[in-house]
Amino acid sequence: MKEKENNDSKELIIFNFFNTYVKNRILKKKIITFLAQMSSYLHKCPIDTIIKQKKIEKLFTLKRKLDTLRNIKANVHQLAYLWLDLCCKRIVLQNGFFSIENTLNYLGIEVNFDENLNSNNELQNYILNNYQDFFQKKIIPLNCDVICKKNEINSINFFRIRPALSEIEGKLYGICVEIDQKNFTVRFMGLVDPDILRIYRNQLPKNEIFEDLEKRYKITKDEAKPYLNCLSYRDYLELETRQITNKVKQLKEKFDFYKTADLSILLSEYQFLNEYFRIEMISLLLELGLKNQANYLYQIIPISLKFLDWELQKKIFTSISFVFDIGVGKEEEVPYETKIDNLNTSESNKNKAYEKLKNITQSNDGDAKSQKYLDGFLKIPFGIFKSEDALEDPGKKLVNELYEKFPAYKNKKVLSKLGNNYMKILEKSNTYKQSKEFCSNALQQIKNAREKQKAYLNKVDDILENCVHGHTLVKTQIRRLLAQWISGGQSGIVLGLEGPPGNGKTTMIKEGLANCLIDSHGNKRPVGFIPLGGMTNGSTLVGHGYTYQGSNWGRIADILMQSKCMNPIFLFDELDKVSNTEHGREIVSILTHLTDTSQNYEFYDKYFDGVELDLSKALMIFTFNDRSRIDPILLDRMTIIETKPLSVDDKKIVCKNHLIPQICKLVDFEPSQVKISDEDIEDLIYDYTFEAGARQLKRLLESLIQELNLQRLLNPNTDFSIDRFLIHDVLKHKDKIRKESVTDNEIVGQINGMYANTLGLGGILPIQVSKNVSESKLELTGTQGDTMKESMKCARNVAFGLMTKDDSSFDPNEIKYGLHIHCPSTSTPKDGPSAGGAICMAVYSFLSNKPILQNVAMTGEIDLIGNITAIGGLDAKLTGAKRAGIKVALIPEENLQQLERLRNENKSPEDDNFHVYCVSHIDEVLEYVFS
Repeated sequence: MKEKENNDSKELIIFNFFNTYVKNRILKKKIITFLAQMSSYLHKCPIDTIIKQKKIEKLFTLKRKLDTLRNIKANVHQLAYLWLDLCCKRIVLQNGFFSIENTLNYLGIEVNFDENLNSNNELQNYILNNYQDFFQKKIIPLNCDVICKKNEINSINFFRIRPALSEIEGKLYGICVEIDQKNFTVRFMGLVDPDILRIYRNQLPKNEIFEDLEKRYKITKDEAKPYLNCLSYRDYLELETRQITNKVKQLKEKFDFYKTADLSILLSEYQFLNEYFRIEMISLLLELGLKNQANYLYQIIPISLKFLDWELQKKIFTSISFVFDIGVGKEEEVPYETKIDNLNTSESNKNKAYEKLKNITQSNDGDAKSQKYLDGFLKIPFGIFKSEDALEDPGKKLVNELYEKFPAYKNKKVLSKLGNNYMKILEKSNTYKQSKEFCSNALQQIKNAREKQKAYLNKVDDILENCVHGHTLVKTQIRRLLAQWISGGQSGIVLGLEGPPGNGKTTMIKEGLANCLIDSHGNKRPVGFIPLGGMTNGSTLVGHGYTYQGSNWGRIADILMQSKCMNPIFLFDELDKVSNTEHGREIVSILTHLTDTSQNYEFYDKYFDGVELDLSKALMIFTFNDRSRIDPILLDRMTIIETKPLSVDDKKIVCKNHLIPQICKLVDFEPSQVKISDEDIEDLIYDYTFEAGARQLKRLLESLIQELNLQRLLNPNTDFSIDRFLIHDVLKHKDKIRKESVTDNEIVGQINGMYANTLGLGGILPIQVSKNVSESKLELTGTQGDTMKESMKCARNVAFGLMTKDDSSFDPNEIKYGLHIHCPSTSTPKDGPSAGGAICMAVYSFLSNKPILQNVAMTGEIDLIGNITAIGGLDAKLTGAKRAGIKVALIPEENLQQLERLRNENKSPEDDNFHVYCVSHIDEVLEYVFS
C-alpha cells in the first residue's frame, strides 16, 4: 500500500513538472511572438521618433529579461514567465496592438453592447450596429486605458484627439474611442484608416445628411457629393449629421471664394496655412475642378500626396508627370539610382551623376557639395523639348506610312516630289484600289491640319498685333519662323533685335512670341531673361568650377531647370552694353559658342564639367541699341531685325491702346473712363520727353492717372480726364524740354547739320566757323570724335576748291589765320562722317563771306572730289530737323531709296512746310543754302 502511494506521488510530481514545463514553453513562445509583433507594429507606427525609440527600448529590456531566465532556477520560471506576460500586457495598454480587436483579445477583455442601443442619428445607428467592421479592424490603437467606473449602458463614443498628435497623421486621422461597459470603460487613442479608395465612406448611409443640406442650406444632393468626398472617414465617425452639414457649408463658402480669387491671393492664403489645412485646401480645389490652381500651389509648397484620396492623387500625377516606372510615390521617396537611370541623357552624363552619388554614400557626413551637384543635375530636363500641336504637320508621316503599307509607291520619282507637295503625291497614289481608302483618309487629315495651321497663323497675327504696336518686320519674321517650323520641323534660331530703348523689343518676345508658342496644356514657352548690361564675369552665364568653395551653376543652366525644357526662349538684353574688357570678351566668347549651330548641341556649364547640354533647339534672342559696339563674329551669327523709333502718331496709339490700359489696372480704373486728347498727348511728348520709345511717356501717364485716383478717393465725382490744366498741375516740378530751333536770319559761317544717335533720336547740329587768329592751323572744338575731325579736314580742302572756282587768284597758303570750327553743346560727344558736306558749306560761307539760310539743314559725307555720299539714320534726322523748324533738308542722292521707302510707308515727315531734296555733289548744294 505504501509503495503504491509512493508511485502515485512520483507520477504526480512528474505530471506537474511536465505540465509546468509545457505551460512555460507556451508562455515563452507567446512572449517571443509578442515581442516580434510589437516591435514590427511600433516600427510602423506614425509617432515621434524619440518616443518610438523609448518604446522599442522597453521591448529590448523585456527581451533581455527573458534571456536571463536560463540563468535562474527552474522552479521560479513559471512565476517569471507570468510576470513577463503581465509586462507584455502593460506594454499593450501603453501602445495598443495592431487593432482594437487584437488589443482586447490580448488583454483578455470581452465587450458587449446592449441590444436596445440606439440613436436618433441614421449614420450613428449604422456605425453602432456594425461596430465590429467600423472600429475593431479599421482603427489602429496607439494607447489603451482601462478605467474602473460604473456605466448605465454598454455603448461606444468617438471623439477627435485634442490636443492632436504631433505628427501630421495624428492631426488628420487621430481619434479617441470609448467603450463603456457596466463596470469599466476602455479608452483607445489611435488612428483611423485613411480610406484613400473611399470604400468605407461610400458604404455609409447619407440620406439624412442630404435632407438636412437641402432643408437648411438649399444644397442639392449632386452639389453636396464632392464636398462630402472632402470629409475624412474620421469625420463621419465622430461628427453628427448637423455638424457634417455645417462643415459642408463651410467648404462650399471656401470654394466659392477660391474659384474667383487670383492665384496670388490663393498662394498668400496657402502659405499662411499649416500642413493640415494645406491638405484640406488642395483636396477641395482638386475635388471641385480647380486642378490648375491646385497644381500651382502644390509645386510652390509641396505636401505629402499620401494624405490625399487616390482619385485626387491621380490628378496631381497626370499634371506633373509624377509617375515613375517603379510605381507612384513622392519624388523624394524615389531612389537616386532610379532617378538617374530614368534621365533621357547619355551614359557619359549619367556616369557623372553616379560618381557624385558614390561620394555621398561613402561619406560619413553626406558630402554636401556632391549632394548639391546631384540635386542640380537631376533638375536639368535632359531630352525634354516643348512642342506645340499647331506646329505639327502630318503630311510627311502619312507619306511614310503609305510607303510602308504599299512599297510599290516608293520610287525615285515620288521621292523627288516628297518635299514639295504631299497632297499631290497621295492623289497620284490612288491608282490602286487597295490604297484608295488610305489615301482618302490621309488627304482629309492633311486638309484638316492645313485648316488648323491657317487658324493658328491667324491667331498668331492677332497676338502679335495686340502685344506691341508697329514693328512689322519683327512680326513678319516671327510668322515666317513659325511657318518654317510647320513645314520643316522645329529648330533653334538666333535673332538680334536692334533698336532704341523703350520701343517694345522685350515685350514683343515675352508677350508676343512666347504666347504664340502654347503647348497642349495651355502653357506658353518659358522665357529666360538674361540682362547683359553691367555683367562683369562669364561665370554668371556658365557658373564656377565645381571644386571652388561656394560655387554654383550658371544662369543658362538655371533657366533650363526653371523652364523644365531644353528649348526655352533665352532673351539676352542689352548686348551692346557688355564691357570692352577681358571679362567682357570672355562673355562674348561664351555667347559666340552658344549661338554656333555646329557646336551648341554640346554646351557645357563649368559647374557640371563634362555634362553635355543640347541647346541646338533653343530660341536665342538678343536685343541691343547699337550694333557697331558688338563683336562682328557674334553679330554674324544672328538674323538681325532693325526696329524703328516710335513716331508721334505711333506714340498716340501706344498711349491709348497699351499704356493707359496697363496703368488703369494698377488703380482699378476702366481704360475707357480716362479721357485724353491727341493734342494733350503731343504736349506730353514734346514738352516732357525726348526719347525714341515710350518709357518716359509711361512714367508721366502713371503720375497723371495716380493723381486722378487720389482725387477720386477724395471726391467720388471727379472727372477722369487728362487735360493741359492737370498736366501743368502734376508736372509743374519738371522742366520742359528745351527745343532745338532755328532763326530766320542768314548767318555767315554757320550751317545746320543733322544728327541721329543710337537711341533712335535725331535733330539739328549747328556748325560754326570763325577765325583762329593766334595760329594758322585748324582748331576743332565741341567734343568731336576722330572720324568727325578727319571729315572736317577733308571738308576744308573741298571748300578751298570751291573758293578757287569763284576766284582763280585765291591761294589758301596766303591765308594769315587759321580756321576754328565749333559744334555747340560741348558736353555732348559727337562723331561720324555725315556732317562733311555741311562743314564744307560752313567753311566756304566763312571764306566767301556769303550768309547761309538758317531754315536749311544738310547731311551727307563728302570726299575730296566733292561727292556727297550715303548716311545712316535718315528717318530720325528728317524727323528731328522738321521738329526744330527746318523747312528744307538736303540729303545724299544715294539715300533716295530709303526716302522712297519712308514715303511708301507714310512715315516721311514731308509736307507743305518741309521739303526734302537729294544732292549728289557739293556744287548742287549752293543753290539751296544761299539766298
